[in-house]
Amino acid sequence: MSATAQNQIGEVLKSIEQNNRSLRAAVQQAEIHRIGASTELNLSNPSIDLDYSFGNKATNNGRETELKVVQEFDFPTLYSAKRKVVGQKSKLIDAQCRITRHEVLLEAQGLCLELVFLNKQKLLLENRRTLAEQFFQSCQKRFAINDISRIDLNKANLWRMEVQNDYRKNEIERADRLRRLRDLNNGQPIELTDTVFPPDNGLLTSFDDLLRLNLANDPQLHRLASESLVAQSQVKVAQSQGLPRWSIGYRMDYIQPERFNGVHFGISIPLWENRNKVKLAKAQAILSQTLVGNQEILQENGLRREYENVLALKQILDEYSASFKSFDSRDLLRKSLENGHISIFEYLTQLSDINQSEQKLLMSES
Repeated sequence: MSATAQNQIGEVLKSIEQNNRSLRAAVQQAEIHRIGASTELNLSNPSIDLDYSFGNKATNNGRETELKVVQEFDFPTLYSAKRKVVGQKSKLIDAQCRITRHEVLLEAQGLCLELVFLNKQKLLLENRRTLAEQFFQSCQKRFAINDISRIDLNKANLWRMEVQNDYRKNEIERADRLRRLRDLNNGQPIELTDTVFPPDNGLLTSFDDLLRLNLANDPQLHRLASESLVAQSQVKVAQSQGLPRWSIGYRMDYIQPERFNGVHFGISIPLWENRNKVKLAKAQAILSQTLVGNQEILQENGLRREYENVLALKQILDEYSASFKSFDSRDLLRKSLENGHISIFEYLTQLSDINQSEQKLLMSES
């Protein structure tokens, strides 16, 4: 692909990355989730208890007031474990945001390549349309002097109409791709006029290097790896939740006419509510690691199939392209028709075969 053309697609993708509403929403959603994750580090709310008891006038007992202000604390190791989970969740949120970016830009890149194909097809159809129009006008002149029959003239006109319909269909499809790119670009128009496909640089790289590059840039694998780290950190959280909780505060007792001030201290032993939580967290961590390994295997197998298929198809394409160029006989057909060696029917039939081969070659290149 020429440097200018490569820059064209790059600029389109850059513009979509900046303007796409889905990507903007993903960034905002990531920030919301990040704030939500940080709330897990908040302390529990303090509690205030006030008890007021009336005395018995008959026994002349005084009134009693009791005030407690208490704050609960988790065991210190739990705060450290939670802080690590929050950090891992932040990376997971970033990985999920990259998945959205990858999906949007992958769709945009696919549309760009389809548009390059349609642009190149348009050039071929413009040449065919010009040739068909000139050929029809030539047949009209020959028909006017009774050099060809009405049937031959109708065949020439039919071919001209077919080429015109193919050209209109190409225009409709090009407009559709441009409209879809514009939608991805938040309504801003896109311009892409290139007619040359990019080279497949993956074929210049060994499979092992390509696999390492692919695994390093796979957003799904990054997400699963981040989930695995979160799950491993959750094991430490579950273990720390099995440690006692502490509460400390201020206590005041007022028994008329005396007042007592002191300190409240309490401990909560988690005998029941955290049962099997560590076992559950460990099972989830093992599952997340399994999913990471499975994704790596799927990615390697899929990439290997694509790599081998592309190599085989490239060899076929090179051979087909060389054969087409060496056997392209359109000029020879035209001269044979002009010299009366072949009929109009034979000319159009063989020309149609050549055009179909050219179309197949174009589709193979895409």
